[in-house]
Amino acid sequence: MGSVRRQLIAFSLMASPAMAEVCEKQRPGWSPADGPATMVTELVQFLVWGGGGLILLGLVLGLYFRKTIILNAVMLVTLIMAVPYIWPLDPSTRQLAMTEGCIGAPTLVLAVLGLVWMACLAGTLLKRKEVK
Repeated sequence: MGSVRRQLIAFSLMASPAMAEVCEKQRPGWSPADGPATMVTELVQFLVWGGGGLILLGLVLGLYFRKTIILNAVMLVTLIMAVPYIWPLDPSTRQLAMTEGCIGAPTLVLAVLGLVWMACLAGTLLKRKEVK
């Protein structure tokens, strides 16, 4: 019975058309030859194509010019961008895509978003006093 169970588990973990369809929906253009996605590749994908670069640019501009409105806007956009990573629309599809290897764990992306949010909060609360 044990060998049959192992064969069924191995068969169910093999790539199937349904899993390939999941990867095509979640990450178009990815192929198994690219290798499995990691947290670092997920972070690079977010920074380059997901708008993370604009978030970091907004953070730098807001801290440099000490504009509270820019920092508040970056905080709001950061929270909005974190929602799909925390609560995906279809968690089972995301889990299948992570099993297949076309999507990495979102831990590093969420950590960067949290650090940006905390930096914006600190920049907003610790505003420099003007000397008269």
